Amino acid sequence: MLTVRDARPDEARAIAEVHVVSWRAAYRGLLPAEVLDGISVDGRERMWAGVLRDPAPRRAVLVAAEEAKVLGFAALGPSRVAELAVEAGTTEGIAEGTVEATTAETGIEIETGEVYALYLHPDHWGTGLGARLHTAGLRRLREYGFASAVLWVLAGNERALAFYRRAGWTEDGGTKLDHGPGGAELDEIRLTRTLPPD
Repeated sequence: MLTVRDARPDEARAIAEVHVVSWRAAYRGLLPAEVLDGISVDGRERMWAGVLRDPAPRRAVLVAAEEAKVLGFAALGPSRVAELAVEAGTTEGIAEGTVEATTAETGIEIETGEVYALYLHPDHWGTGLGARLHTAGLRRLREYGFASAVLWVLAGNERALAFYRRAGWTEDGGTKLDHGPGGAELDEIRLTRTLPPD
């Protein structure tokens, strides 16, 4: 039976495997092949093990699973841009370079949630499973008290942009330059939406 539920600490390896295979499929042609081929399941497993072992407040990792097999996952919580604003002692925007934002004003409210990641094994793309995982993630952000949310999509990832647009997300003009595996530069586009009421 297919379920969407909170991830368990012993699922870090399975999440890492989905993470790596989905990156390699989704970002082929958008990132250098050597970067994608160099992504380590072991490295991703260590990262997810830490996240799952010591969960931070108002954050969650959800998995879409069939029996014990993880088919996809979503990670979510408070907006990282908003958190940086609080840490910097300002809500007027983030100083350029803090997250390498290319927009002067973030426009992000402090009580904004964020979908940090949403990935499915490529074998399950187009099956509706991503929509189920997405809906569960938005519901969880709403339960955490957020009224709106942001997410970042790699520029050129038309499949993801189409998925999120269908789900009610809109581009707000925000962009950033992030750094991924192997120091690869990731040009990202910000999307926003209000969260549905309970």
